[in-house]
Amino acid sequence: MVARQAPVDKRPTTTEAIQSDKKVARVKSRTKAKSDSHMMFMGIPIDGTLDDFAPLLIEKDFTQSSFAKQSFSGMFYETLSTISVSTDKQNETINSVEVTFYTGVNGLSENQMVALYNRIVKGLCKKYANAKISRTDGDILLSMTLGYIDCKIYDMNLSRNFGGGTYIKLKYVDKKNTSNYSLPRLNKADDDL
Repeated sequence: MVARQAPVDKRPTTTEAIQSDKKVARVKSRTKAKSDSHMMFMGIPIDGTLDDFAPLLIEKDFTQSSFAKQSFSGMFYETLSTISVSTDKQNETINSVEVTFYTGVNGLSENQMVALYNRIVKGLCKKYANAKISRTDGDILLSMTLGYIDCKIYDMNLSRNFGGGTYIKLKYVDKKNTSNYSLPRLNKADDDL
């Protein structure tokens, strides 16, 4: 009795060299493969320069600000948001990505923002099930071996016309690219007293 093997997909990957008439051309991979050494943001490793990172965000339909190269706007978690990319001053590589949701920009009510925050945190806790989770007065910190995600929700007591309303901030920080890496300290409101 002869066992048959399933056919093997022999298509070359984008990272393999393509040979033609003894000339070899390398194909640059735009694939956002899982990174084992850096935190990921939307499938993109938090690494490289702003010039490397920006096109990858633009591929995900974000628009780069004409006023600040490190600022982008677009849909994150199906909601209009602002993305800010930061670089480490010592090694000049991307070390963090911050997502901000504003009630004045996305038109959500305070209750809708709270519900959005709760859905995002629930999703992050599910995705990073092995993360150490710390909670304090609306702040949630998920720390992993590659870095951390700091989640905050707060209300600015100004009118919406002057930048007030409810804000959500998610900050993804890569440990390897942050020269003075440390976990943020979560304070309770009573710590101020």
